Amino acid sequence: MGTIANLKLISYSDVNRLYSAVPQVRKNLPVEIIGFAVNEIFNHRNNLAEIPFEELIYSKNQAIAVGAAFRLTENDLVSKLELFVKQYPDYYQIRETAGNRQLFRLKEIQSSQFLKDYYNA
Repeated sequence: MGTIANLKLISYSDVNRLYSAVPQVRKNLPVEIIGFAVNEIFNHRNNLAEIPFEELIYSKNQAIAVGAAFRLTENDLVSKLELFVKQYPDYYQIRETAGNRQLFRLKEIQSSQFLKDYYNA
């Protein structure tokens, strides 16, 4: 449970003796970790150029969704994606068409770069 516990994705209740994973704001989740996950999703989706925010927030058809994986609220994920795009403007961009927000990958970047950026900061 090391990584899950370190990221505080689950909590334990002594009273109920249960573990739970409730979507919430995760202030300590680094943007670079979100970037790594998002980039891997793009890589595994045959290098698509864009992904709707909805697919990054909610899991559909057993696809991985960053919001679901990190148990983030919708607003927190959107905030983190906005910070991510500001930090990596040459690689990612947010566009909105007819009320639908999408994340665009402008050019490829190695997922490991996000981890290097995080650990070297």
